Amino acid sequence: MANCTLEVSQEKCSDLERNLFQIQSELQDEQNTKYSLINEFNKQIISLQNNSSANMSHINELKQDLENAKALNKEKDQEIGNLKTQLADQKQNNEKTWNI
Repeated sequence: MANCTLEVSQEKCSDLERNLFQIQSELQDEQNTKYSLINEFNKQIISLQNNSSANMSHINELKQDLENAKALNKEKDQEIGNLKTQLADQKQNNEKTWNI
């Protein structure tokens, strides 16, 4: 009877050891999956950061282009203003010349 109880107890221990090993294996698989996901997310984050940096550089270039265009537009407006003044002066000179 004692031998029978010992055998049953040993079988239960063996079952528990198998269950423990299986649970440990499943936990390790889950941990590996989590690490893989974390690594993939980190790669995506780095990629997004790089894209964001590239986009910011492009935005800064566009801002500079806009500032350059504004400066050029201001210069052209001044040239137009000067030409209008010259035209008005020329017109006034012509009127004086023809009225004499």
